Amino acid sequence: MALGYLKRTQPWVTFIAVMGFIGTVLMVLMSLFMLAGGALMPANTKLPAMFFTVFGILYMFLGIFFCLIPGILLMRYSSAISSIPATGQAALESALSRQKSFWKYAGIFTIVILIFDVFFLIGVFKYGFLRRPH
Repeated sequence: MALGYLKRTQPWVTFIAVMGFIGTVLMVLMSLFMLAGGALMPANTKLPAMFFTVFGILYMFLGIFFCLIPGILLMRYSSAISSIPATGQAALESALSRQKSFWKYAGIFTIVILIFDVFFLIGVFKYGFLRRPH
């Protein structure tokens, strides 16, 4: 019964992993467009070219952390599920271990985002809402 549930979730796990890989490719392409936009920008514009360079590189790293790493972890989990019938208990333990790795990453990532959100809100209140106009 448990194996049946795992086998039925495997296509969805694979689908989400593939979507993570596609998301990574799209984010890398977008970051390359940002980098190219900064390089091709005329010197007399109001927005500095460094803006596009910094955000292009930042966007590329976000793609890795948001899409690529979870995609890899989910693909490993999916392949471990497919090997369960052939190797038995050891493969089941491997699949569950890989699932744990994904959820551990998701949990740590969520904590980091929540901490970032708290600092962002503090910054908004300190420098945005509480500043007096001159």
